[in-house]
Amino acid sequence: MCAFSYAAQEPLPAALVRVDASYNRVEAFGDAFARCRGLESLRVAHNLLQSCEGLEHLPRLEHLDLRDNHIRGELGLRLLCFNRGLRSLWVEGNPIDRPRALVVGVAPQVLYLDGEHLAPGALGVKERKVFESPP
Repeated sequence: MCAFSYAAQEPLPAALVRVDASYNRVEAFGDAFARCRGLESLRVAHNLLQSCEGLEHLPRLEHLDLRDNHIRGELGLRLLCFNRGLRSLWVEGNPIDRPRALVVGVAPQVLYLDGEHLAPGALGVKERKVFESPP
């Protein structure tokens, strides 16, 4: 087993836009993506991940595939709240109870979960207006 970390690998190039590290027995990200601020798509399905720690500083990340890892609940996903550009998230195959409710609570910016649109009101949450006109 290996950790996909900055210390164990050559620094990843800052110019990366898409990465597929699926099926690589990745246990943790460490600082591997610290310089990859332009990364838009990351596939790390079928690995040994237990959390998203190390991805929180990726402002352009839009698509994240975490299928079939070992991520459990809020602790494993909570840092995704910092990925404001994240629109598509795959978490099926992880031991997460009620993933829709968890993702809406932790990462409300996500529009698609496991390929399905997260429509406003789907969980009984009313759609909020960002700007309301004065009375």
